[in-house]
Amino acid sequence: MSDKSTSATRSCMSVSDSRGPDYPVWVDTIGYDDSFYLTDSDSFKQLLRFLQDQRLLKVRAIVWTVVSQERKDARLRKQAEFINQFKDVDIWDNVIILVKQPGSYNLNQASQGAHEAAKYYAGEMSQHQVLGFTYLDEKIPEATLEKLRSLSPPERADRLLVTDEELVEHLDRALGNIDHPVQIIFEDRQCTACGVIGDERLLPDFCHLEQGFVHKRQLKNFHPEPIESFHPLAVDASHPGVLRLTGGPNGTCESVRNVLGGAALLSSLVDPLTGGLAAVATGSAHLLCNSLNKPYAELYSCCSGESFRPGCKVQHPCCKREEGTRGCTYRYACCLGAPQAAGCTRRYDCCGREESATGCESICKKCGFAWGTNAANCYRTNHQLIRYTPDRGN
Repeated sequence: MSDKSTSATRSCMSVSDSRGPDYPVWVDTIGYDDSFYLTDSDSFKQLLRFLQDQRLLKVRAIVWTVVSQERKDARLRKQAEFINQFKDVDIWDNVIILVKQPGSYNLNQASQGAHEAAKYYAGEMSQHQVLGFTYLDEKIPEATLEKLRSLSPPERADRLLVTDEELVEHLDRALGNIDHPVQIIFEDRQCTACGVIGDERLLPDFCHLEQGFVHKRQLKNFHPEPIESFHPLAVDASHPGVLRLTGGPNGTCESVRNVLGGAALLSSLVDPLTGGLAAVATGSAHLLCNSLNKPYAELYSCCSGESFRPGCKVQHPCCKREEGTRGCTYRYACCLGAPQAAGCTRRYDCCGREESATGCESICKKCGFAWGTNAANCYRTNHQLIRYTPDRGN
C-alpha cells in the first residue's frame, strides 16, 4: 500500500526473498482503486496473467494490507472480492490481514472493517490471521523516531511499533501457521454469446447483450406450388356427326309388290283361276311390305342415335380432347394464377423461409454483430459460459 496520493505499483512484479530460495517469492500487485485508470477487474486480470506467465500457481498466503477501519465499506468489500476470486471461500484460510498504523493500539477494532468484508465471502469459519503495526521508518519525524526507538521491545509491542526486522519475524510466524498453499487452477471455458475462450476470471468484461434473429436479405415473391396443366372447360357429351333423315318404305319389297300386282292383272285376263292366285300373292306382298316399312326419324351419323339422345362422345369443349387427357393450358396450383402472374406469397432470399418465419441469422440486438463472435465493447455483462473442449482433429 502506498502512502502517496497515487498508486505506487504500476505493474505486477515478483521479488525473491533475500534470505534464499527456500523462502517464498513475493509478488507486489496493483491494488484495487488504482489511480492510473485501471479498472478493478483489469487489475485482477493483470495479476492473474502475471501468475500464470510466471508459473506461480501455488499461493502460500495473501497479505491484505489495509488502513485502520472499524466499518465495512464499499472499498473493503471490493478488495475482499478481489481476494476471493483466487479460489472461492478456500482462499481465506491463507489470508493475512495487515493493518497499517492501527492508531488505536486496539487491533481487533482497527481490523473490524476488513474482517467483516472477509466474512461476507468466507463466513464465520475462516482462519485468516490479523496483524497490525506502525513501521519505525523515515516517514516518522526524526525526533519522534529516536524516542520511539529508545523504547524497550515490550513497550514497542504494546504500541504495535515494529522495525523492519521485527515485521519480517511477525510475517514469518504468520506464514508458518498456514498449513497448505492454495493451488490456482486455470480452466478454459467458452462463451456462447461472444465466442471468447479462456479462464472465466481472465475473460473481457464486455459481451453481447441479448440474442436476436434477423434475415439479412430481402423478401421475394414466389409460388409455393409448381405450374400444372388444366382444361378451362369441363367435359361435355356431344355428337361429332350430323343428323340424317332415315326410315320410310322398304324399296325392295315395294318393287316386288308392284311386279306381283301387274302380273295378277294380266293373269286375270287370261285365266281367272291363275289371276285369283296372283291376286292372293299380291295381297300377301302388300302385308309383308307394310311390316318392313320403317318410320321416319332423324339419326346422328356418328352413332345412329336419335336427335334427343345424349352425345356419344365425351370431351372438353375448350380443346376437343377426350376426358383424362393432359390439360390444354397452364396455371400455378397454389393460386390458380397464369404462368406470368407474380408470386402469390413471399419468402426471404437468404434462406427460403416464408415471410412469418423466424430470422435465419443470430445477432446481438444491441450491436448488430453476429451472435457468438467478438463483442468488442458491446455491453458490460456476464458471459454465457460452457465447458470448452478443443477439437483435437484441428
